[in-house]
Order: sequence, then structure tokens, then C-alpha cells
Amino acid sequence: MEERKIYPILINRNRMTDYYNMLFEKGFQLKVFKKEKDDDIYDYFLPLIRNLMFWTFDIDKIEEFNAADTLTKATICKEYKCNIFYKGESEIVCFEPGIIFVVTESKEVIEEFVKESERKNLEKINIRADRTYNFSGKEKGKEEEDPNFERAHLYAYLIQLYKAVYLNKVNKEVAVEDTFDRTRKEFVDFTQNIFNVQITDKDKICDSWARDLEIDRLYIMDENQFDLLYKNNKLNENKYTLKVIAGLLVVLTIVGIIILFNFLG
Repeated sequence: MEERKIYPILINRNRMTDYYNMLFEKGFQLKVFKKEKDDDIYDYFLPLIRNLMFWTFDIDKIEEFNAADTLTKATICKEYKCNIFYKGESEIVCFEPGIIFVVTESKEVIEEFVKESERKNLEKINIRADRTYNFSGKEKGKEEEDPNFERAHLYAYLIQLYKAVYLNKVNKEVAVEDTFDRTRKEFVDFTQNIFNVQITDKDKICDSWARDLEIDRLYIMDENQFDLLYKNNKLNENKYTLKVIAGLLVVLTIVGIIILFNFLG
């Protein structure tokens, strides 16, 4: 596989339906996988990750999907955590939190879909706005990639890249007090359904990429951040509770004194 350039962008997750609709209107198509023709993808990924990233393996009536209007198709895609679109040799891989990877060598696609504003959003989560990733599919210490899994390795790399970007995103969102509970709930879901799930049993290249992207370090950093803020929130809640109890005791004491005086009088 020739080296491919990957451009990460970040959009508001509430815009995902509109983004999918825009892709359809711009001529991109949803990539539909079939077990017969995409057996390399099907065989490489273990079931849980395959179901997350390649839900189109389960589409029975693709003709009905293709016949729907763009907004209907976009709304359907929004129900899934990952969608893969293609146009020519270019692919756009979208993950539900608004983390998107544009995989292309096309200048036209770069100009239209790698927008400066969406790249600037990366800086908010401590990733350089001009960051690109070069993917060759070769494992360190090996001269060549396994030809049986050339395509699968690109998607395996993208799921590792998604983990890295997501963990950077969470590290910034956890500090927002109003959405702390939601962010923690999503982090637990991410841990159970993506982070702790083995991607493949065919090779160890995913472990190599995880080390390169420092995924474990990012995860531990987020986990520590959650624990620290959770304990701090509990401490503040306890202080507030003590203040409320103290206030109630003062009120009850005053009321008791008034009742006593009325009784004696």
C-alpha cells in the first residue's frame, strides 16, 4: 500500500447529521461492506470492533437506503458510532463525537473538506491545527506489510488514531463542570466498548501504533483527571451539605427559643 495522508478535523457532534447530509450532496457515498467481497476486512477485525466500525456489513436492503433522500440517509447514519464515506480514492471516516479523518491525496478534497476552522478546533484539545498523519501500513521492524490485510490495516490505524484524538478531547471537556457527569458517562462507555476491546487477533501491529500514539499515557492522564475532579466535587458537595445542616440547626434553635419563651410567658 502506498503511503496515504490522513487529515484529522473536529466538528461539533450536534452537526453530524448536517455533515453527513453535506457529504451525500457533494457526491460521497456510504461505504457498504459485504462479507463475500470484503472478507479481508471481515476476517481481520474481531466482532465488537467490526460491529462498531463496519455496521454496513449488516445492511440487508441497500437498494432502499440508496433510494432515500440525502437527509434520510444522513439521519440513519447518525444512529451509528462510525460511518465511512468514499468518493473516488478519497475516504472520510467519521466517528460519532465529531472526530473525522479525511484520507486523501486529492487537492480538491483537501480544499473542500479540510477546512481551517475545523482544523483550528484541534488546538482546543491540544493538537496542532496543521497535524497530518502519514500511513504506510508497515509495522516497525518489518520491511513489508502483510498483503492480506493492506486495507484492514488502514482502518485499524484509524481506530487507534481515533482513540488518541478522543482522549485529548476528553481531557479538555472533563474540566467543564456543567457537563462533567455526561463526559464521565461517555468516557466509561468508551472504555468498555472501544478502549478495552481487542481489535484483532491476526497480528500485533495495533499494539505498535498504540505505543507510537501514546494511547495508554493519554488514558491514564484522563483517568487521573476524572478521579481528581470527582473527589473535589464530592468534597464541595460535602461542604455544602454541612453548611445546609448548620443553617437548619440555627433555624431550629431559634424556633425552639421562641417556643420556649412563648411557653414561659
